[in-house]
Amino acid sequence: MNICHVNLAKGFRGGERQTLLLIAALAEMGFKQRLICRAGEALEKAARKISRLNIIPIRKPFSLRIHKVKPADLIHVHEGRSGHFAMLAKQLTGIPYVITRRIPNRPKMNLITRQTYAGSSMVIVLSNAIKQTMASYDAKLRLEVIPSMLANLSRDQIMIDQLKTKYHNRFVIGHIGALVQHHKGQQFIIEAAKQLALSHPELIFLLIGSGKDEAALKQQAVDCNNIEFVGQVENIADYLGLFNCFVFPSLEEGLGSILLDAMQFEVPIIASEVDGIPDIILPDETGLLIPPANAEVLAEKIKYIYQHPEQAKLLTKKAKIFVEQFEASVIAARVAKVYVQALKA
Repeated sequence: MNICHVNLAKGFRGGERQTLLLIAALAEMGFKQRLICRAGEALEKAARKISRLNIIPIRKPFSLRIHKVKPADLIHVHEGRSGHFAMLAKQLTGIPYVITRRIPNRPKMNLITRQTYAGSSMVIVLSNAIKQTMASYDAKLRLEVIPSMLANLSRDQIMIDQLKTKYHNRFVIGHIGALVQHHKGQQFIIEAAKQLALSHPELIFLLIGSGKDEAALKQQAVDCNNIEFVGQVENIADYLGLFNCFVFPSLEEGLGSILLDAMQFEVPIIASEVDGIPDIILPDETGLLIPPANAEVLAEKIKYIYQHPEQAKLLTKKAKIFVEQFEASVIAARVAKVYVQALKA
C-alpha cells in the first residue's frame, strides 16, 4: 500500500512528532510512503532522518501541487490546513483520504470545512472526547479512536546525572509544553509555585518550551525564586529522567502525548481533568487528576506526591504497565487497519 501523508503545519509540535512516529512505524511494516510538508519548516528537516520516505516540500499556493500526491493509494491528513488540500486532491485524482483530528474543539462550520470532513473515508480521533465532538459536528462521519503513540525517547544518562547534580537536594516539578496559557495553563503552575515557595523551599519548578505567552509568564513569575524557564531543549528525555513530578494543568487537550512519555519514564503525573486526558490518566491508577484552572488543588496534589513517595511509586508502576498499549507498533497496526477499511469504503 502506498500512503501519502500531508502535514502543512508551521513549526513542530506534538502533532508533527506523532506524524513522524507513525511514518517510521509504518515503514517498519513495509508501507511505501511520501510526506507532503511545508517547505523550509522543521517538519521537513526532521523527516529526513527517516529512511525509505519520499519527502515532498511544497510552497504556496498549495493547490498547484495537488499532483504531488500521486501515485498514492490513500492520503492521510495530519492537521487542519491539509484537509482542504486532500479534498481537492480527491476531486482531481480520485484518491481517497483519511483525517487525523488531534484537537478537542469543533471544526469550523463553513461549507468547505464541512465538505472536507464529509468527503473523508474515515476520521481518526485521539480520544473519546474528540469522538463526541466530531459525532455532534457530523453524525454521518466514520470515526475511529486511535490514541497517540509512545515516542520511546532515548535518554543520555550522563546528561541526566549532570542535571541531578545541578538540582541536588531539590524536588523537581517539571512541565513540558508550548507556552500558550489558554491551552497549557502554565499560569496555574506559577500560582502553585508561589503558594509553595515559603512552606516548601526545596521544591523547584522547571518549565520547558517556548511560545507566544513566554514574556507574560515570565512577568508573572518575576519574583519567584523557585521557577526556571528552561526554554527549548535538544532532548526532553534527559529532563524526564530528572523530574520527580510532572504537572500538566491544560485547559484543553486532545490527549496529551507527552503524558505517555512521562509514564514510560516512571514520573508521577498530576494533570487536568479535561478533554482526552482522562483517557490515559486514570485517577489514583496512572496519575492524579485535578479540576482545570485550580492552582490551589494543584499545589495540594504536588505536596501529596512530595510527602508520599511510596504512593507516588505505586502510581508510576501501574502507569508503566498501562502505557505498553501505546507502543508504536501497536498503534501503527491499528492505523493500518483503518487504511484497509478506508480503501473498501
